[in-house]
Amino acid sequence: IPLAYGTDENLQLIAIEILADLAATEQCSELFEYLNDRNWVVAYAVVGAVSRLQPDEAACNILRRKLKGRASDERWFAALALGELGRAEFIPLLIQLENDPNPQVRRAALCALARSGSKAPEITQTVARAIQDRDCWVRLEAARAAGELGLLDLVPLLIDQLQDCDLRVVEQAVIALGKLRASSSLKALHQLFSNQK
Repeated sequence: IPLAYGTDENLQLIAIEILADLAATEQCSELFEYLNDRNWVVAYAVVGAVSRLQPDEAACNILRRKLKGRASDERWFAALALGELGRAEFIPLLIQLENDPNPQVRRAALCALARSGSKAPEITQTVARAIQDRDCWVRLEAARAAGELGLLDLVPLLIDQLQDCDLRVVEQAVIALGKLRASSSLKALHQLFSNQK
């Protein structure tokens, strides 16, 4: 659909939705060229549509290549897109991003891993290390991933996060502990809320 490759953002968004509804696999390669920060709105639309687009192996190879690219925005969007596909084959690639120099790429990888639904030991270990990341947004995403994936082994680390210097991280740790129904955290949660008075 030529509209997807024009310059009118609204028409591009409509075209992306039409292509996704048609499961237009053959258009994936061209659409994946929008996975950069030149137009965030369109890039996020492509990420949101990727599972309905049903990319073939050639298109998935574009995402794999973008994961290893020099541009952090392309790594960010490629990780998010692979997460939307939710395929186990992409998990090792996403785990490799835990050492990416850009914290937003590390955060996107955690988001994608959470979408996988897997409790594999390597994912648990990756999330555990991310809970202790130096970047607050990575720690926040790690707490969210732990809750989403039901990683009960990480409850002690989440309890430690209740003392994080960033209140957004603390909030996400509280949410994760609630999702995990971690009764072992009740004393720490009570203390946290008692100190807030």
